[in-house]
Amino acid sequence: MAAKFTAREEAEAIQAFGDELASLTRGFDRLVNRMSNEAIERINAIPEQDHLETVAKAFQAIGEAMSRACDEAEEADDRRRANPLERDFRRFA
Repeated sequence: MAAKFTAREEAEAIQAFGDELASLTRGFDRLVNRMSNEAIERINAIPEQDHLETVAKAFQAIGEAMSRACDEAEEADDRRRANPLERDFRRFA
């Protein structure tokens, strides 16, 4: 069984998926510009296909928000470790 992701790895994976989906969408848009009207009509008939960019942005936003939360937690840990009055503070010489 594979090890579970850390919170940081989850955030990066979600954001990477959004980035890849956005890239694929842009690439497909370039291809569609060279397609026949018939092919474009068939593509346009796919339900919700026009929302792929919105979905990609949503994944990117969630990944970014999760990354910010990880950053804030890491900074809080750093401040706690730097505080000599913190109960869990241990100084190694």
